Amino acid sequence: METSNSYLHPSLDYDRLTDLYDGDHDSAAMMFEMFLQEILPEFSELDQAVAQNNRTRTRELAHRFVPSLGMVGLTRLEHQLRAIEKQALQATDDAQISQQWRTFRAELDQMVPLVEAALNQYNASA
Repeated sequence: METSNSYLHPSLDYDRLTDLYDGDHDSAAMMFEMFLQEILPEFSELDQAVAQNNRTRTRELAHRFVPSLGMVGLTRLEHQLRAIEKQALQATDDAQISQQWRTFRAELDQMVPLVEAALNQYNASA
């Protein structure tokens, strides 16, 4: 089984994926598929929480989704979502949270095709 992730897009965290899956493409494919099919659609709940300035729900959902980003190599977005979680706990400016969320969401949307391509690569090499 090949252990290199060199065929994946450089925006994905190769080192993290290697540490997590150690060349187990079946496990990686399963996680990527779960992220795309189950977790990604749930981000709409976070869209609503932020739009409603519901900091408690924003914090809860951000906390819930953070690990899934790392599991698919989206480490930069994982850090951004942790910052949103922290802001929801500490900030007094809802506009700041909304702006951070819009930036995060736009970047997440841009990364979805890369996650899909990685899933296809993992499936092809499994």
